[in-house]
Amino acid sequence: MSQTAEVTKIELGTSHLPEKIITGQEGFCWTKFGMEAGEPIDQIIRRKEAERTANQGKFLWGIGNSISTSLIQLLQHTENPWLLFSPIRSKPKPVDVAPISVTLWTGGIDLQGNKVDLPEYSLITSKGISGKKSRRHYALVCKSSKYLTLSHHGILDFSKLRNFVTRNKLGFSQVTSVVSIGGNTSNRKLDYEVLMAVQLEYPYFVELTDPITLLKSKSKYLKRDIQVAAQNIRAWKEFLSNIAV
Repeated sequence: MSQTAEVTKIELGTSHLPEKIITGQEGFCWTKFGMEAGEPIDQIIRRKEAERTANQGKFLWGIGNSISTSLIQLLQHTENPWLLFSPIRSKPKPVDVAPISVTLWTGGIDLQGNKVDLPEYSLITSKGISGKKSRRHYALVCKSSKYLTLSHHGILDFSKLRNFVTRNKLGFSQVTSVVSIGGNTSNRKLDYEVLMAVQLEYPYFVELTDPITLLKSKSKYLKRDIQVAAQNIRAWKEFLSNIAV
């Protein structure tokens, strides 16, 4: 695959989103984030920055629903789709704050159904559900040359977002979607702030496999170790080497 192309950006008020996205000429991926597997978002971003630096710009972002079909369609129009991040509006559920277990994912399957190795210094976790096996979980393969931090990139009017494939309005329960801007009506009460923007890179999307489940008694030590390791790259690499299986 070729290197990520330069994207022209424009200023619309305080917006710094790509022009083709703002004008509805290009679809993009959009995900809403919040606490996950007992880990606050600031700690997740710190961990992802350590991951990005260690992997020379590449990191994985875990998501709970598959967007493979829509993403394949989007990739027919753009080689390196944008992924925009907005904070979720609803309060975290008890299972997100204090899960009974945490799952580590160690492998993946790409859009073509091929087994793939995850980037060497990546770590993907998800919450465990009482009385159930690890449910399906997925990851988007992201690339950024810039330091990861949450800052204002622009505003998305939810009422104008449309499913990229069907052109239907989005449902509020959809956490991660492939969308475009195309609605004519506007409801500013449904605005979502974009706090981070990166591009996807090959293989773009993986269905995660080979889960390792840690019960609550062990997962709390994992979260502590993650927080310490994410403070510098050497510690992060050493931490990932120690938990590799």
